[in-house]
Formats: sequence, structure tokens, C-alpha cells
Amino acid sequence: MPNRPANPPPAGWAPRLFWLCSKVFVAVYGRWPVFGTLRTAAAVVRQEDRYLMVDRSDGRGLGFPGGIAMPWESDRRALERETEEETGMRVTAAEFWFRYRVRWPIPCWIAVYRATAEGQARGSWEGRAVWVDAGEMRRRVFDSHEAIASRLG
Repeated sequence: MPNRPANPPPAGWAPRLFWLCSKVFVAVYGRWPVFGTLRTAAAVVRQEDRYLMVDRSDGRGLGFPGGIAMPWESDRRALERETEEETGMRVTAAEFWFRYRVRWPIPCWIAVYRATAEGQARGSWEGRAVWVDAGEMRRRVFDSHEAIASRLG
């Protein structure tokens, strides 16, 4: 029997569709940010010496759970919704840590929270939920989240 990861990515078309959507969004919005700088949120969830991350289906590496806030959402609410969508885990506490701006590949403000979450980690169309140590996090973190990894280092 092959050695399979504990949280395999979903089978079928969904991860491929996310890959395509991500590539198109980055290519288009990076050039023409029609809604301006987006608001996003990211959760740093740590258990002992490991961090909860999403091994992204678009091939961009590891990202902290989180994503774009809807216009009517607070950063905290976006963090809770996106973390559950991406990892299946429910945020039980979150403390604002810092905010920073990235201009590439898409312009956004990222609100970073130190969070705790409960539940069983599972993947989504966006990628596979994984627990990684600090070394792997720093080696594979995707560009927009390097500022978070460096503060943790």
C-alpha cells in the first residue's frame, strides 16, 4: 500500500479549477486592480512546534490560512470564514498581531492574527491543510506571506 499524506488534496477537477482561477486572477488583477488594494487576513495557528498551513493547489507553495475579506466583513470574520473553508478547522480565538501591505502579485493589505483553532484539518479545492515545522514553513512559504514567516523566525 502506498504511503499517503494524512490530508490528501481533493480528487478530481476542483484543485485544477482553483489553479486556473488563481492564475487568471493574479494575471489580471495584478495588472488592473479595479477594486484597488484588497483587504485580506491570515491566521497563524501553532500547535507545539508546528504551524497550520495550506499547500496551495496553484503551486505557489505554503500559505497561512486566510484570504480576501468581503466588503461587509471585518478582517477577523474573514479570517474565521477563510480558515474554516480552507482547513475545516474552526477558529476559537484570534488576536490581532500586525498588518502589512504587498504590491505583488496583487495589491493587498494583510491583517495577521495569532489564532487557535479546533477540529480535524482537511483540504479544500485551494489546497491540502498541513502541519509543518518552522524550517519547512520558511523554505516553502509563498511570496505574499514571507513577512509573516520572517516575524516568526
